[in-house]
Amino acid sequence: MRSTLSSAPAIRPGGEPAESPFTRRLIRLPAAYRAAFDAFEEYLADRVDLVGRRALIRTLDDLATCLEEAHAGGVSVRAFAGDDPAAVADALLANHADGPRAVSLRLDLARAIEAIERGAGARRVVTR
Repeated sequence: MRSTLSSAPAIRPGGEPAESPFTRRLIRLPAAYRAAFDAFEEYLADRVDLVGRRALIRTLDDLATCLEEAHAGGVSVRAFAGDDPAAVADALLANHADGPRAVSLRLDLARAIEAIERGAGARRVVTR
């Protein structure tokens, strides 16, 4: 699913395309950095149900800043994204993912690992 935050413009009343919050910042970057933003955004947008739209917007703002700084510092897109771009995206998202659903999922995972460690096996431990 393609996100609409930076690539496909939304339509304002009157039929005029709405500018994304990042368009002005990203337009100054080379195409590779803009494409990287779009790829990260698409990955992160799938997590909006877990963290909420505000956390996603803050994460994308951080991402735009990081890409701007990478470009200014001569860091390539590959060097920025590393061998595991999803880990980079998840780390950025974790800085803002404090919504109740995200906290609940973290607790569920921690409890499941603790249960496995206690010998309770791999059965699902959910406390909601």
